[in-house]
Amino acid sequence: MSRPVAGSSLRTTLGLPRPANRFVPQEASA
Repeated sequence: MSRPVAGSSLRTTLGLPRPANRFVPQEASA
């Protein structure tokens, strides 16, 4: 679970459109 791409895993697990913007703001900024 200590992976830099946790947002991607969460998105697949939750099945949401893209929670990365709220879970992983760093990825959204990048």
